[in-house]
Amino acid sequence: MRRRELRNLSTVESPCIQICTLDSNNVCLGCFRTKDEITEWLYSDDSAREKILSNCRDRQRSKNV
Repeated sequence: MRRRELRNLSTVESPCIQICTLDSNNVCLGCFRTKDEITEWLYSDDSAREKILSNCRDRQRSKNV
């Protein structure tokens, strides 16, 4: 299967809200993913994506946003 087809099999939606700006810690101000998590997202299975989303929620809570 090609990479594009693999991405389409996922049921976990991207948290991207089109505010793609990284802070000094390389964390997106829009979705709270790290630069590495944003890159990994395209090739991650649902389980890995759920873990990334959990990390995003933790980061967002720690910033009280």
